[in-house]
Amino acid sequence: MSAPGPMRVLQPPEPALYRSSTGGYPIAGYVPSRSRSSDWWYSTPAEGISTTGPSTEINLPDHPATYHPPTQDNPSTEVSPVPDFSATPSPCLPIVYGCLLGGAIGDAVGVPLESLSLGQIRQKHGSPGVPYRTLQVPYALVPGTPQFGRDFDGRISEETQLALLTTEALLRVMTGFPPRDITAAVPRKATGIAQETYIAWLAAQGETMPGEPVASGFLAGRAPFTDRRGTSRTVIEAMHRAASRQRPDQPLGTTTQPVNNSKGSAAVVRVAACGFTDRVETAFHSGCEIAALTHGHPSAWLAAGTFAAVIHGLYSRLNLRESLYQAQLELNRRAGHEEVAAALAAAIALAGRGSPTAEAVESLGRGWTAPEALAIAVYAALSAEAIGRGPSTEILEFGLRLAVNHSGDSDATGALCGSLLGARFGVQCVPDVWAFNSEVNDLVYTLSRDFCIQQSLFRPLDYGASLEYWYTRYPG
Repeated sequence: MSAPGPMRVLQPPEPALYRSSTGGYPIAGYVPSRSRSSDWWYSTPAEGISTTGPSTEINLPDHPATYHPPTQDNPSTEVSPVPDFSATPSPCLPIVYGCLLGGAIGDAVGVPLESLSLGQIRQKHGSPGVPYRTLQVPYALVPGTPQFGRDFDGRISEETQLALLTTEALLRVMTGFPPRDITAAVPRKATGIAQETYIAWLAAQGETMPGEPVASGFLAGRAPFTDRRGTSRTVIEAMHRAASRQRPDQPLGTTTQPVNNSKGSAAVVRVAACGFTDRVETAFHSGCEIAALTHGHPSAWLAAGTFAAVIHGLYSRLNLRESLYQAQLELNRRAGHEEVAAALAAAIALAGRGSPTAEAVESLGRGWTAPEALAIAVYAALSAEAIGRGPSTEILEFGLRLAVNHSGDSDATGALCGSLLGARFGVQCVPDVWAFNSEVNDLVYTLSRDFCIQQSLFRPLDYGASLEYWYTRYPG
């Protein structure tokens, strides 16, 4: 019997997606418009939406459908290939979109600095560096840019690749369950589908994976997911071992059966979408289990569970400190929590003392381990929120500058901080130039929109999309 050849990825056909001719945000019946008097972005006014007053109020119509099934009186009704989100924009969309896009932006901001020490950053870009308006921050943000963020190119690393693949995996689970049944679905099935998704992603990048071809969603075969962007050997080796068992949808690494003893920061960044659920326990548990697929040390997957729990709090409209407190309660119930709990407590305490500096960041570590990366991101986000008095875009800019300028894993800490602040303030906190230049903005919007549709009170088909759209993009 001959040895198996390289794994092929079973790529579903790609449904058409309308893109705005004006550039920027892709739209499918949903036109984002910014209102500075509101904390969120919604569609342009449509049925059931009131935009008067200082805040936006959503009044859900009795039924949001723009698609009506064919009848004898109307046999020619056509089904749209993509959802129409204009009838009932979900209140969760700005948070989900902001969290995922903020993470991608933070990742891209940190990538150029990851290989530099703080001394090299200051030597290359000067000190005190670029002033943050009235705040003097003694280091640069993006190498070679005389103006803050001017030449931002939006190029992500494997951190964002894995974060969006995890979001897609959760959508694949949700497609096969009734709306809002993700609470039951995640612990039971999501880890297996996430593992299968990661295997397909590595195969699409040219990695020779053992075993038969595996199903995938629509991301694995698309740029920039087909590009190698620095995936760690820890992740690759764990997925090789999982694929070699010929059961790609059955998790190899779990919290009770660790696949290795790694506690690298890559375990944390990918689990942001696990926080988009109704229960903090579910967010924490699914974050732990998905991280344990590749990182077996308890400090790695407990840090991931904690991060998912913080995102859950922000998704539930708590502020950042309230979300952290809730996550700490969940963390402290778990055996082996001491290292993560100590790192988190140190970050919270440091954020309340003095002006934020790069030296303060580095006192928390370099971000190469999961607890350190989480601590740095929390410190940067809390500091930015405490100091920020202007628009939320300035808070994100300051938070990311603080999160990435250190001698360590800048893309991971930037991505974590961006996710926290994006979920805290919504997508409006992302500066336009960064959103438009992000190489994954279109994909992030699509995933965010579809996730919110699946989490809505109505069935996905009520938004006008065909079954083909859901089952080709998100095969269960």
